[in-house]
Amino acid sequence: MESTLASGEVRWQAAAAALGAGLIDFRQFMGDLRAVGYDGWCSFEDFSDSGTTGEKLGRNLEYIRSL
Repeated sequence: MESTLASGEVRWQAAAAALGAGLIDFRQFMGDLRAVGYDGWCSFEDFSDSGTTGEKLGRNLEYIRSL
């Protein structure tokens, strides 16, 4: 998330986002891992307030499988 001060200076502030809604291009990230032959585990955490734990789990699992 960013905000612009009256001086024109842009300041960034960290904020939790649901998978696929933040700054990280997960499709590119996963493609890069595949390109170098990585076949280990990946761990994803969603600290957003975009639903209950169960709702986020279902949505995030569907998103990760689409990658």
